Amino acid sequence: MRTARRVYLYAVSFISLQAVMWAAIAGGRLLLLFREVSATYAQVIAGSLAILIVGVPFFLIHWLTARRLALADSEERGSAFRAFFHYALMASTSIPALLSILEAIHTLISRALGIADPWSFFGPAEPLSGHLLEAAITGAVWVFAWRQAATDAHAIPEAGNRASLHRLYRY
Repeated sequence: MRTARRVYLYAVSFISLQAVMWAAIAGGRLLLLFREVSATYAQVIAGSLAILIVGVPFFLIHWLTARRLALADSEERGSAFRAFFHYALMASTSIPALLSILEAIHTLISRALGIADPWSFFGPAEPLSGHLLEAAITGAVWVFAWRQAATDAHAIPEAGNRASLHRLYRY
């Protein structure tokens, strides 16, 4: 029963945090590029707000429950599934953060060289502010996961599966 509860709490926390993170990025990019109201603009803003309104409480309920259970029980805090949650969250946020930073650097270099329509590595060229926003939001989520993993590793030394997951993440 504990394993099923762990899987449920951490899976829902992971999915809802990802949804909230990407909705915040999409909505933030659109607000940064606000020029004129169109049907597409309204749909994206409405979708982003809907995900944020539903997703934030959903994440908080599940994450705070998982956190409370982990603080009360050292076995729960030292579980490999909890470590998997932290390292999966760090991996899934560090990659987009680094790619956004790469795109921001590419945009800055293109501007410095006077290239009017810079080619993008990953699709249509986005404004610099969009890349910086994505890097900031994904970086903040990475810091959250890193702090949680570091707190757990400090309280309970990593061994066995948790240590293997840490090595796999670093690799």
